[in-house]
Amino acid sequence: MNTIQTNRVDFDKCPPCQCGSNLPAQFVCRFRDSCSGLLMYCEDDSCADQHEHRIFTIASVLQLLNKKVSDFKELVKILKGKLVDKYQKYEPIIKFYSECQKNLIEEGQITKDGRKHLYLDKRIDQIDKLSKDVDAYLESIELLQLEYNLMEIMELMETKGKEYESEYEQVSTLSDLNDKLLQEIYPEAIALDYENEDLMNEFTQDNWNTFHKLKNYSIKKELNQKDKRIADLESKVQMILNKLSEQLGL
Repeated sequence: MNTIQTNRVDFDKCPPCQCGSNLPAQFVCRFRDSCSGLLMYCEDDSCADQHEHRIFTIASVLQLLNKKVSDFKELVKILKGKLVDKYQKYEPIIKFYSECQKNLIEEGQITKDGRKHLYLDKRIDQIDKLSKDVDAYLESIELLQLEYNLMEIMELMETKGKEYESEYEQVSTLSDLNDKLLQEIYPEAIALDYENEDLMNEFTQDNWNTFHKLKNYSIKKELNQKDKRIADLESKVQMILNKLSEQLGL
């Protein structure tokens, strides 16, 4: 895709200024909150004098907007690399845990409250789609940039851009796809003695290794929690006995 690489303005692509001078609107006002002049303006004195601030050419503004979208695309690309690109290896066991999670929610054993991510497979599909949408979004921006169509670019960034940024915020907290992430999202499903023959038949050897590793971790965690509860109870009993001994003068 050919994009504007310099700040040199192509006057043939500039729209005529709305001030009536018929000169090319080659400048862009980036101080809309404090300026009453036109968004895009020309060098005519009666028009330019309304903008007593730093001048931005339309070419430089288009470059800045392109960079903003390109930087966002890079963030999505990094997130995709952490999750989507590793999904194939984990897909069978993730689908297994997601189905178990779904059953637990339907049975009321766990709730959705306070959980940002319930089904990792759906989140990964969401990121994959977002990546494709943002690629197309940037391509649209670059096509409009070639034609100096600043107004449409700003409208697109205000609508699609904000929509995609909102979607990114929903999934940006996900870490690398690994065993630790499965523990964070599916703790109850891992601890449960859940079986699904159809889904488990799809497990690879790596999936089975992960399954047993997570199960062992869950069991050890539960035993440690029980040991801590017992230790806490013993400590409370001892405190009560000590107080009784003091009261009785023993």
